[in-house]
Amino acid sequence: MVQEKQEVANIRTFKVLSVCQAFGGGVLRALSQIVSHLDSKTFEHHVAWSQREETPADWQREFPPGTIFHHWNCQREINLLKDAVALYQLLQIVRQVQPDLIHAHSSKSGIVRLLAPLIPGVPIIYTPHAFSFLHSTKKWGRWAYLGAEWMLARFPSDIIGVSRSEAESARVLGCSSEYINNMCDAEAITRIVSTLPPRAPRGKPLVGMAGRGLPQKNPDLFMDVARRLEREMDFLWIGYLPEQYLMDRPANLKVTGWLEWEQVIRQIAQVDIYLHTALWEGVPMTVLEAMAAKRPVVAYPGQGTTDAVEQGVTGLLASDADGLANSIRLVRRCPNLADILGQQGYDRVTRNFESALFTKQWTDAYLNRIRSPNANLASLTTSLKDVRQANSPI
Repeated sequence: MVQEKQEVANIRTFKVLSVCQAFGGGVLRALSQIVSHLDSKTFEHHVAWSQREETPADWQREFPPGTIFHHWNCQREINLLKDAVALYQLLQIVRQVQPDLIHAHSSKSGIVRLLAPLIPGVPIIYTPHAFSFLHSTKKWGRWAYLGAEWMLARFPSDIIGVSRSEAESARVLGCSSEYINNMCDAEAITRIVSTLPPRAPRGKPLVGMAGRGLPQKNPDLFMDVARRLEREMDFLWIGYLPEQYLMDRPANLKVTGWLEWEQVIRQIAQVDIYLHTALWEGVPMTVLEAMAAKRPVVAYPGQGTTDAVEQGVTGLLASDADGLANSIRLVRRCPNLADILGQQGYDRVTRNFESALFTKQWTDAYLNRIRSPNANLASLTTSLKDVRQANSPI
């Protein structure tokens, strides 16, 4: 009994500082899942967060009691002066918290790696949630972001993506990397869906997508598909759309505006077909949630999306408006196909994106680095040896 008490007394709680500039949408959801599922007796969670337009008013509800928050004034756009001030503020937060490990979520938060020389022995994990060099549709922008990511990757840190394709993208930076799939709480979604009344018969089938109305989500393509099917189907955008889209939307498209997560799931569960048009993702949380709700998925084959949607198995993929419209027609005309895609999508989520695996992998990722303070340096050495084997830059 004395020995057991001594062992308990010797258990240490490790401080983890999560840095998140993109504090909204899927990134916020992914971060809150890590904080919520890791053992609070093992990890004390601190979160450095920045306010954004899409940050929900009740965001603290996403996190468990005991999470400690530190406001960090950092903007999305690149501004050397403001970014230098933000980096200094982040250094002050690091000195205040004295973390055992730092985990940066989203591209802009990756600047914390610049602090590595000032905090030797503190391992840093960087999770891009879609690399910044995928964000620009202009060639010069892609090269500028790629150069910035390449430079930051030279600092001691480990890249852990949220999907296989995100980890593979790190190869263009000359880095080795890992991935841990985002988690989808299929049990919670099943409980929500079970409380809903049966879907009432409709005059037209309903096609929906959930997301922020940013260029990344490609709302232009979504509306293009809606116009092609204007006489056949109704469309629903679950979330916020900027004014320029609202003014030009087709007559068969409705917009819900910003909703809480449970309301989003309720809306997703009511659609007949889930359409996802994003150009790139880390891995799309809303697609996983649609699959967990057993909705058939039709999607643009953007990076990250193809980690969830396997053509003809868990959904249908098409790269233009005509192809997406025809895929939607096919699913609608073949009820058995809709049921098969819905069930196989659900099976994939519960097999590859379930909570127990997610929790174990992140726990191991944190503890292995905390207990091996030179892990980042070893990772950097390995990365430099792998440069010759890296893919050519895009």
